[in-house]
Amino acid sequence: MPLVDEEALDALASFAEDGMVTPTAVYRSSSDVDPDTGQIGSNELGDDVEVVVENVAPESLPEPVPQPHDPLLGWFHSELQQQATEDDGQVATVDVHELRLPRDADIKAGDEVRNLTTGEFYQVIDVNDGDTYRVQTRASLRRRQG
Repeated sequence: MPLVDEEALDALASFAEDGMVTPTAVYRSSSDVDPDTGQIGSNELGDDVEVVVENVAPESLPEPVPQPHDPLLGWFHSELQQQATEDDGQVATVDVHELRLPRDADIKAGDEVRNLTTGEFYQVIDVNDGDTYRVQTRASLRRRQG
């Protein structure tokens, strides 16, 4: 018998989704593929060229990843954390970003996320897809500087 049954998880997920009020779009990260040859483009160092959605004009943005919830609402959360630097022992303050989405949201590491309220773009660093009892999807983010 599981520690938490599916009915309890559904109730917790519903409660968590009540706090998700920010319209959000998820864009799948892709490589720059030449439509004629099907080959992935490369830069002068031979590395694959990654298409970064933030660098695309708003009218040319690709369609977001289809989601079970339309519109996709999320909860953006930022927290200041202090970290000591190794080289000189200084304490730096960094802003850690997290996005909480419904547990069935289609998002994975490497995707681009856009907060549709502020227009800011973030890169997804990690997703909690290995949680045993998953009530929501949590994505660790890095804000795109541009």
